[in-house]
Amino acid sequence: MKIKTSKKEITVDNLPLLFLISAVVCCVLRCVQVATLIDAETGFYTQSSIITILYYIVLFGSCLAFCVLSYLSKQSATLRTSSIQSKPLCAVTAIFGISMLANSLTSFAQSLTSSGAADAYVGSGFKAMMSSGELPKALQAAFALLSALYLFYLAASFKNGSETARKHKILALAPVGWVAFRLIFRFVSKISFLRVSDLFLELSMLAFMILFFMAFAQVNSGVYSEGFGWRIPAFGLSAALIAFSVNVPRLIFTLIDAEKYINQNYTFSMNDLMFCVFAVLLVPFAVKFSAKKGSEGSAQSTDADAEIEQ
Repeated sequence: MKIKTSKKEITVDNLPLLFLISAVVCCVLRCVQVATLIDAETGFYTQSSIITILYYIVLFGSCLAFCVLSYLSKQSATLRTSSIQSKPLCAVTAIFGISMLANSLTSFAQSLTSSGAADAYVGSGFKAMMSSGELPKALQAAFALLSALYLFYLAASFKNGSETARKHKILALAPVGWVAFRLIFRFVSKISFLRVSDLFLELSMLAFMILFFMAFAQVNSGVYSEGFGWRIPAFGLSAALIAFSVNVPRLIFTLIDAEKYINQNYTFSMNDLMFCVFAVLLVPFAVKFSAKKGSEGSAQSTDADAEIEQ
């Protein structure tokens, strides 16, 4: 009964503010980590520190808060994303699509580079291509291209408030495939997931991304979408927070001295940063749009009741 009562009172309007505060704190802590606690050559921690503990507490504590508050909120359960009309969201989505095109080209080039290394692996051709990263990178490139196409459809929908992207239900799953093959590529890395903080954080980010894109595909396409709206702010903001706290310090230290501070296997990603902007901007617009549609629906039902009474 307490959960049911609180569900009516909890809203997701303040989640972007919580995201902003958490993002600033996590970025500061992560910058200290990169500067003093991580070996850039190996990516391993050089020593234990209270900074690392605080960073993970704030980061995953905030992710837990996003998930719990979104789940308990009645407001987030009815979120809609199709037919949103917003020029800022349209621009961000289009830029996200362009960055996805660039990722497709770079991933394809990396798969060609890895094809030479596949010969050094013993075993079947499939096993060699998986171990070298050739196959995951090639499939990542293909899904990145399809994801870019879907994002352009989505940008057109946001520009006109139309349902252009809603019609492409299968294409809406392309970002899920893109993230999935990124995840597979990271899993084939023969290194400790826990001792290398960049790898652990990227795996966590990609896991939240998959959940977000699956929920977004359902809600935006209207396929078994009832009750799934809460997953957009929950998983979207969680993935965005990790992406922001990892990539902003990478960008800062790349500008300062990349060789000294940045591991070559975990460099700054424009795609992840654009995803962060997209997810954070989508949530308040979806809340505003859903509230508007809800009030319009209530007004229409009130008018209909009045006509019946007359």
